[in-house]
Amino acid sequence: MKPLRVFALTLLVLLPSLFQAQTAKPSPVLTALQAEMARSLEHFKKLPNPPYFLSYEVLEAEIGGATGSFGALVSSSPLNRRRSLGIDLRVGSYALDNTHPNRGAVLNLPDTFTAFSLPIDDDPDAVRALLWYFTDQKYKRAVEQFIAVKTNVQVKAPETDKSGDFSPTKAETYSEPVAAPLKFDRTLWEDRVRRYTAPFQRYGNIYSAQANINVQRHRRWFVSSEGASIETAETSYRLMISAFAKASDGMVYTAPVRILNRSPFAGVSFLQPGGPLVVSTNAPAMLFEDMTLERPTGDVPIPPFSGHPYFDH
Repeated sequence: MKPLRVFALTLLVLLPSLFQAQTAKPSPVLTALQAEMARSLEHFKKLPNPPYFLSYEVLEAEIGGATGSFGALVSSSPLNRRRSLGIDLRVGSYALDNTHPNRGAVLNLPDTFTAFSLPIDDDPDAVRALLWYFTDQKYKRAVEQFIAVKTNVQVKAPETDKSGDFSPTKAETYSEPVAAPLKFDRTLWEDRVRRYTAPFQRYGNIYSAQANINVQRHRRWFVSSEGASIETAETSYRLMISAFAKASDGMVYTAPVRILNRSPFAGVSFLQPGGPLVVSTNAPAMLFEDMTLERPTGDVPIPPFSGHPYFDH
């Protein structure tokens, strides 16, 4: 088979924000969750079947990115932020509650994994109003489910599994600082993913080439009737460049190089036409065409490639 230069590269740059556990000022969202939790529990005490457990979990995701292929822009999305609420409300006891499967009935997955939308503004009154409404819905549904569960247990043969439906646990308290705002110049990165993939056009045996930038910021708030209070945050940037070549006999060649880096990066550039591809000035790097591996200053070791048929050149 004719020797083939393999143009296959996968670059992964993941920059998660690193936080240390510390006591931080509660966010408006966490304060609203705790206040509505206390109000709901006090209200439920007056009802015949008060819940023995209640928890709120709010997830916030802010995501943006761009993808290019062979010098053209394939897709692009601006930063988009959304929040979702999950409610776990249990009526009954740790031994038997409304989540107990009814034998002979279809598992109600949509009800089990329901998520509700919340406003993205830090408006405690708006958040609490929706918490009240969704909690009321969940409670009424839970009471109906628990009645059905008790009936099912009474008319069916005794179960062999005697384990409870839930178990108490020690309440945890943890708080992280607010994640730094995302820095994403959409126009700049649209141009970059075009430039990163344009050189692949010169080679007829490369049938797939793509560059993708993905930026994300995630926040999570969790409170429970057992006393848990958790607030976490994480920001990450991911850049991936990949290409795949095919030999004259039809065999597909992939020799991906994956590099993880925790330092900020400015982007990727071709140092010269047909030359190696380098990640800024403080990150690991990898090569392309001549199968030589370059590494400017960086904090992640380059794995050895000795003995690899495509890296011995």
